[in-house]
Amino acid sequence: MPPPSAARPRSPRPSTTTLLGRAALWFLGFAAAAAVVSLVLVAVRGRTDSAPPDPGPPVETPVALESLGRFPATRVVYDPRVPGRLHSGGEMSEDSGRSWRPLVGDDGRRIVPLGGSRSLAPALGPGGSVLYGEVLFDEPRVPRGLGAIAHGAEWRGERWHALLPVDLSDPYSSEEPRWRVASLAYLRGGPALATGNEVLLPSGGSLHPPVQVSALLASSDGATWIATHDTGRFPLYVDTDGAGSWQPVAGAFPVAALAEGGGGVCAAGTHLGRRGADGAWRWTALPLTRSDGLAAHPRLPLVAVWGQDRLLISRDSDAQPTPVPLGGIEIAWAAWDPARDDALTLLDRRGFARRLSLASLR
Repeated sequence: MPPPSAARPRSPRPSTTTLLGRAALWFLGFAAAAAVVSLVLVAVRGRTDSAPPDPGPPVETPVALESLGRFPATRVVYDPRVPGRLHSGGEMSEDSGRSWRPLVGDDGRRIVPLGGSRSLAPALGPGGSVLYGEVLFDEPRVPRGLGAIAHGAEWRGERWHALLPVDLSDPYSSEEPRWRVASLAYLRGGPALATGNEVLLPSGGSLHPPVQVSALLASSDGATWIATHDTGRFPLYVDTDGAGSWQPVAGAFPVAALAEGGGGVCAAGTHLGRRGADGAWRWTALPLTRSDGLAAHPRLPLVAVWGQDRLLISRDSDAQPTPVPLGGIEIAWAAWDPARDDALTLLDRRGFARRLSLASLR
C-alpha cells in the first residue's frame, strides 16, 4: 500500500490540437444528424404537398341547379325581345347559352371587356344594339392585347363603335385615364355612360347629377334614376323630364344596384325597394350588410338580390325575400330568363353558369 503522501499519477493533459479535433467531430456529428432530420422533413413535406388536399364530404345543393357551362364573362344579359338570345363578354348566344360566337364587325374588330370578374354588365338598346363599358379592341393586324382602349363600345349590328376612346399615344405618361365608367344605360338621347359626376352621351351632351353616380337606370316611362355611394347625401335621385332636374327620393335607404322589371323600378342595398304603380316606394329590410347586385324579371314581380355569397329571391312587394341555399356557390351575377317564369341564371366568379329552378324552392 503506497503511503498517503504519494500522489496519484495524472493523466496527460490533452493538447489544443486534440480539443479542436474533438470539437470538429462533435460539430460534424451534429451537422450530420441535422441533415438527416432535414431530409426526413423534406421528404414528408414533399409527400404531403404532392398529395391532393382532402376535399371533405361533398356539398349537397338543396335546390335544383342545371349546369350551363362556362360563359364568356361573369356578366350576362338576356334580350327580352328574342327568346334564347344572350350577350356576355362581347359574344352572343342564340340558344340560351349552350354555344357562343364573338360579335365581329365587317372590319374584323371585336372587343374584350376589361375588369375581369368585376367587368360591367352590357346594356341593350334599340334595334339590337349592345353597349359595353371599359373595353379593349382586338383588331386585325394588331398584336393581341395591344389594340385601342375605350371607355365604351357599342355594337350596331355590323361593327363595333368606340365611345370615349382613351388616348394612350404617350407611353410614358403616368396620368390615369380621365373617366371611370360606373354604369351603363340607354337614355332618350342614346347610349349613356355614368362616369363619376357626369353622365356622358356620346352625341356630345352630358348630364350633371348632384352626386357621384354608382348606378344608372333608364326606366320604361322615360325617367332616369341614379344611385350614389355618398352616404352624406340622398342615396337615390330621379330625373323625370330629361332636363337634369334631379329630385331626391325621400325615405330611401342606401342603394347599391338598380333594375326594372314586371314589378316596376327596384333598388337594393341594405333594403329592397320597389316603386309601386302609385309612385310610392316600399322598402323591405334585407339580411345583408351589403348588396352586390339586383335582377328583376322583365314580366313578373320576381326580384333576385345577392351579396356576401348569399342569394335572396322576392316574389312580390310585400313578402320578405327568401334565402336560397346554394351549398357554398359564390354568386357573381344573376339574370332572369325572360322566356321562362321559373328560371334564374347564376354565374360564379369563374364565369361558370347554372340555371336555378324556382320550383325547387317550394
